[in-house]
Amino acid sequence: MSRPRGVRGEARRATITGPCVREAMERAVRHLAEHEELINALNVFPVPDGDTGTNMVLTVQSAVDGLRELGDASLGKTLEVMASRALLGARGNSGVILAQYLVGLSQGVDSHRASWQTWAEALARATDEAYRAVAEPKEGTILTLMRAVAEEAKRLQGKPLPAAALALLSRANEALAQTQEMLPELAEAGVVDSGGLGYLFALRGFVEQVVGETEMAEPLRALLEENRERMEAYTAARREPAPDAPALRDTPSTRFCLQFILQGEDLPLGEIRERLSRETASVVVVGGPTMAHVHVHTNDPDSALGIGATYGEVGRVKLDDIHRQYHDFVFGTKGEVTGPVALIAVVNGEGLAEIARGLGATEVIVADKMNPAVGELLEAIGRVPQAQVVILPNNENGILVAQHAAQLSEKEVRVVPTTTIPQGLAALLAAEGDLASTVAKIEGAMGRVRTGEVTTSIRRTNLNGLPIQAGEYLAIWDSSPMSTGKTPEEALLRSLPQVLGQESLLTLFYGREVTNAQAMGLADAIRGQFPNLEVQIYYGGQPYHHYIVALE
Repeated sequence: MSRPRGVRGEARRATITGPCVREAMERAVRHLAEHEELINALNVFPVPDGDTGTNMVLTVQSAVDGLRELGDASLGKTLEVMASRALLGARGNSGVILAQYLVGLSQGVDSHRASWQTWAEALARATDEAYRAVAEPKEGTILTLMRAVAEEAKRLQGKPLPAAALALLSRANEALAQTQEMLPELAEAGVVDSGGLGYLFALRGFVEQVVGETEMAEPLRALLEENRERMEAYTAARREPAPDAPALRDTPSTRFCLQFILQGEDLPLGEIRERLSRETASVVVVGGPTMAHVHVHTNDPDSALGIGATYGEVGRVKLDDIHRQYHDFVFGTKGEVTGPVALIAVVNGEGLAEIARGLGATEVIVADKMNPAVGELLEAIGRVPQAQVVILPNNENGILVAQHAAQLSEKEVRVVPTTTIPQGLAALLAAEGDLASTVAKIEGAMGRVRTGEVTTSIRRTNLNGLPIQAGEYLAIWDSSPMSTGKTPEEALLRSLPQVLGQESLLTLFYGREVTNAQAMGLADAIRGQFPNLEVQIYYGGQPYHHYIVALE
C-alpha cells in the first residue's frame, strides 16, 4: 500500500514534515483555482470581497511560489517561508486573514517535523492570530471554520494521522454549513460563507496529501462526493442580480478598499489596528515586528495612509472603488480598472509577473525567450479599458518595438524606456495620477535604482579590463561587467564593494536555476558582509539570469 510523501511510516504515522506541507499547499492551490468562480459567486455582503476566490488563490499561490526548490527542508523552515510569502502576496480581506493564519502556524512549529499534538497546538495559535488580526471578528466567516478545526485537532490527539486529518475535513464541512445559521445574510441567500468555503478547499489539499491511499481513502471519497452535491446546491442558490434592482440602493457607506504594506521596526500591530479602527472599517492588520499587511475600508485613503506612515514606510498601495464593485456585483457587470492610466509591463519570469501585478500592472506580458512582437503589445493595449496607456519594456531591445506599437495604436500610448526589471518595478511603485504625472514620476523613479545581473559567460573575453573565462559566472551592474566567480553567489558578492554607496535596500530576484536555499544563503552572506544593508528575496523565475538585483 502506497504512502503519501511526508508521512513517515508506522512509528511516525502522526508526524508531519516539510515536504508533506509543501505538496499539500500545491494541492490547495489547485482546488482553490478549480472552484475560484464558485467562491467568488457565493459572496452576498453589501461590501463584497467580491473576488474572494481570486484573492485566496493568489494568496496561497504566493505561499507556494516561496516553496519552490525548497526540497526536503524542515517543517519549521517550510512554514516560515510559506508564511512570509503569503503575507507579501495577500489579497483582499480573506487573503489577509489566511496569510496571518499561516504566520501563526509558522510560529507554532520550529522543528524538523511535528507530532499531531504539536500540529494541534500550532493550529490553535494560527486561529488566535487570525482572530487577533481582525478589529471586529465576526462568526459565520472563515474564522469560524479555523476555530472549529483547531478545536477538533486538539480533541483528536492520539488518533492515527490519516483518520485525524479526515475528521478535520468533516468538522470543517459541518462548520461551513453552520455559517448559514450565524449570519442572516447567508441564510437569506441560501449559501455559506465564501471565505469559509475557500478555507475548506485549502484544507482538502492537506487532507488528501495525508490520507493518500490509506484505509481512509474510501471515506474521504465519500465525503468529497457529499461536498460535490453541496457545491451544486450552493451554485443553484447563489444570489442572481435582480433585473429591476434600483441603482446602488444599498451602496456601502465606505468608498474605498485600501491595502498596503507597512515596513518599520517594532511595529505595534495592536495599536495600529486600534487607531485605524477609529477612522475606517473592515480593519485587518497582520504581520510581524518589521512588516505588516494592512487592509481597511475608508472614505479617506490619505488619512489611513498617514496613520500607517507614522509607524514606518508605506508601500505596495492598492486602492479599489467599492461603490464600483458593488454596482458590478448588483448588476452582474464587469468592473473597469480604477485609475486613468493603464500600465503594461514586460517581464521574463513567472515570479516577476506576479510581483508586477501586485505592484499595480494592468497587463503583464511574460517574455521568457524573446521580446514581445508589435502585435502582442497591440493586443495588450486593446485589452485594457483605459484610453491612456504606459508601456514599460524593461529591456533595451524591446523599446523600439514598444514605440512602434504605440504609434500604431488608436489610444494615447507612452513608452517609458525602462531597460531593466528593477527599473520597471520601481516605475510601477511610482506610477500615480494622469498620464503626464505618471510618466514624470516613473522617469524620476528609474534613476533612483541600480540594476545588477548575474549570468553565465558563454565565451572567453576581456571587457573593461576584466578577464572573463567561458563558463564563469559574471556580475554586471548597470550594463558594466564588475566581477566573476566560480558560483553566481561568489560573483555577486565580489561586485558589491565596487558598487555600494549610500544605498540601504538590496532586493534579490532569483531565477529558475537557483534554489531557495541558495538565495537565502546569499542573502545571509550579504547581511554578514554589509550589516547596515536591508536584504529582501523574491522568486523571479527568470530563465537566463541567476540573479537580478535591485539596489536602492
